Amino acid sequence: MLISNTLNLKEKIIKPVVTLGSFDGVHVAHKTIFKRVKDIADKIGGTSVILTFDPHPVEVLNPAAKISLISSKEEKIQLLEEAGIDVVIFIPFDLEFSKITSDDFVKKILVENIGIETIVVGYNHTFGHDRKGNFSLLCDMGKIYNFNVEEIPEQDIKNEAISSSKIRQALQEADIEKANKYLGYNYFLSVKVSEIDTKNLQNIIRFEVPFKKKLIPSDAEYNVKIIGDNSNFDAIISIKDSDVFLQTSDDLGFKIGEKLNLVFESVNI
Repeated sequence: MLISNTLNLKEKIIKPVVTLGSFDGVHVAHKTIFKRVKDIADKIGGTSVILTFDPHPVEVLNPAAKISLISSKEEKIQLLEEAGIDVVIFIPFDLEFSKITSDDFVKKILVENIGIETIVVGYNHTFGHDRKGNFSLLCDMGKIYNFNVEEIPEQDIKNEAISSSKIRQALQEADIEKANKYLGYNYFLSVKVSEIDTKNLQNIIRFEVPFKKKLIPSDAEYNVKIIGDNSNFDAIISIKDSDVFLQTSDDLGFKIGEKLNLVFESVNI
């Protein structure tokens, strides 16, 4: 997978089939769009391309909101690679870029820069300054600049539309099962061991989440799988006031600074 942190691409992309969005969490509905992008690219001998943003637009447009994210940039890259995408372009998002009109976005970025062949968008997708760009505008501009446009119908689970915001809400309510169902994989925290404290034959192991904007599920005990270079086992971890820790009488052999993934399976009841 080719990853670019700029729109100034060194090589021309062959027949780009593009989709656009923040794609926080790379969830089930996102993957439906990605599958269609890949199917079209395969059919025409083209290239599947994801246009996304770094940082997340909300961080720039509404910093007071202090949004918590489902995935870091590195995790998003991993998830997009697993989805089989050919090219991922991270558009540097700042206040100046946020002012680009939807018409200019299509003309200057999609057409002149990317050389778009087809764009696939999700249900009710909007883009550009004041979110004035939509499916209808893309169809009109596709006729002018000779590219194809396709819209994916809204994806439902039991009549509830999947969205990153609803996954965040589920995690904040300790509804791991719903979050995992919407994600299509088990939510995980990329952590490192920050403290090992032994008291009364009990080891308390604390984990630090290096990505400070990562959404930490709400206070509860969780059944997780701990995965690392030398670890792969089930455990029960606790979260209290964003403090993530494990209490055990076993010596797990962890070292300070060791990197692990905590993969959430369910709430421990």
